[in-house]
Amino acid sequence: MPLKHKSIMELFDTSVTVFGAPGRYVQGPGALRLVGDCAATLGSAAVLVIDGVIRDMLAERIRESCAAAGVGLTVLSFSGELGRCTGSQLQAQLGGPVSMVIAAGGGRAIDAGKALSERVGGGLISLPTVASNDAPTSKNFVLYDEEHRLLEVRHLTRNPDFVIVDTAILSKAPRALFRAGLGDALAKKFEADACLKNGGGTMFLASSTRLAHRIAGFCYETLVRHAAAAWSVAGTGAVTEDFDAAVEAMILMAGLGFESGGLSLPHALTRESRFCLAAPPCRMGCRSPGR
Repeated sequence: MPLKHKSIMELFDTSVTVFGAPGRYVQGPGALRLVGDCAATLGSAAVLVIDGVIRDMLAERIRESCAAAGVGLTVLSFSGELGRCTGSQLQAQLGGPVSMVIAAGGGRAIDAGKALSERVGGGLISLPTVASNDAPTSKNFVLYDEEHRLLEVRHLTRNPDFVIVDTAILSKAPRALFRAGLGDALAKKFEADACLKNGGGTMFLASSTRLAHRIAGFCYETLVRHAAAAWSVAGTGAVTEDFDAAVEAMILMAGLGFESGGLSLPHALTRESRFCLAAPPCRMGCRSPGR
């Protein structure tokens, strides 16, 4: 009788290539209006895990979109740090079963939604409100201790069902967060290059596909062409062609490039004896030593 695998992360090794991606990626000004229709394809009861800073700004709009599509919504604020108990603490606030989790905000809030999704199952929709990282597309989420030291990187069984990127919202986010995402995305080409050339494993514990490697390279090319002009309007509320292209590179291309193409030295520099030394903690979904 064949042995049963403990998780999907035990299925693969570097003798095979694996490519993973979200079910649908949706980007554009006003894309938030589609969250209800997307959620309705996954079920009739959703829980929104939203960054407490933006709850007053977005939660009611998300509720209205879901209601119009016949999806009931429970709203949970998240303003803390990600730890081993984050998922169970959020689950304890639910009044009943849900069909999906909608995670809205920056890296921490989206990872908190993933932590809850791991416990309740069902669908997952990520709704980033900043372009500071590529976590919205990935299956990974990062846990820390009270002193911001990395504890663990966990892996969902699949990537989000929908990633909804409303560029009108992202265009008003603080410029410093845009800069953080830009720096992270630029590194992905060189990390994917190193993994492909040296046989390094990816976030699927497998080898990189040629497609993932090319996506990481095209991410870099896109940012070289568009990032300077995008930076000039970041934080102003303007959604230009350059801004739209840069956001796609920083969230979608960088996300696919790192997860299926692999990470290397730039992310390893944030690690020392399993501790994350970044300040604030890295939200990128790096895999800690020993996992």
